[in-house]
Amino acid sequence: MKRTRPVWKSTCERFVAFFDIMGFKDFVYRNSHENVLRRMNYISSKINEIKNEIIDSSGSVSISDSKIHEYDDSLSEIFPIMFSDSILFVSNDNSFNSALKIVSHSASFIAKLLAFGIPVKGALAYGEFSAIKSKSIYFGQPVIDAFELQEDLQMYGVVLHHTIEDELASKKWLYIIEAEDLLFRYKTPMKSGKISHYSLNWIEPFNQEPNNLDNTMEYMYYQASGYPRKYIDNTVEFIDKVEENYKS
Repeated sequence: MKRTRPVWKSTCERFVAFFDIMGFKDFVYRNSHENVLRRMNYISSKINEIKNEIIDSSGSVSISDSKIHEYDDSLSEIFPIMFSDSILFVSNDNSFNSALKIVSHSASFIAKLLAFGIPVKGALAYGEFSAIKSKSIYFGQPVIDAFELQEDLQMYGVVLHHTIEDELASKKWLYIIEAEDLLFRYKTPMKSGKISHYSLNWIEPFNQEPNNLDNTMEYMYYQASGYPRKYIDNTVEFIDKVEENYKS
């Protein structure tokens, strides 16, 4: 089923995701330029998968996500941007489809990177944002909110800023997305302590990857000592909680 590509506005209310590749400076310092380039190429390939999921070779949009068009047949687009060790996902509008897509794509993206042993964390926010592709201009309060929240986060994963929680809740979308097991409320480890936030469920998409989750976490333990291991411990606790919820 195909539709014409959605209209992209320069400035509007959008959903924005910000991701940070952790330990990037240390990785560059301890590895050859060739190894760093290999990792960056892998990340870039996963970003391109996000683009290719909705845009086919004819330039039209192919609707294949049943979980999305089950609720709404309107189209949306998630545009990814990569600069050094930071990645941005930007929606073209504030529709329900865009909310679903940025949540599901963000969870899938995190899972793909962690499966490759790349530590990453992020946050989602909402608000007025300018995205002028032809001039590479991207700015607005949502990216600041998402950046600051992920800076506070002390585990691998993605959390929701209150701006997107409020937007989804006010339109009764939050509970639909939560019912699909795409996110759930969790006592999230932050710099000031454990604080209740909605976190994305990246465990399910990770289980579709070829790598074993336990083995991946074990590998990450061998890549860090001291304080950085706190992130891995906290992530293992998060995984245990998600699996406990599935069992119940």
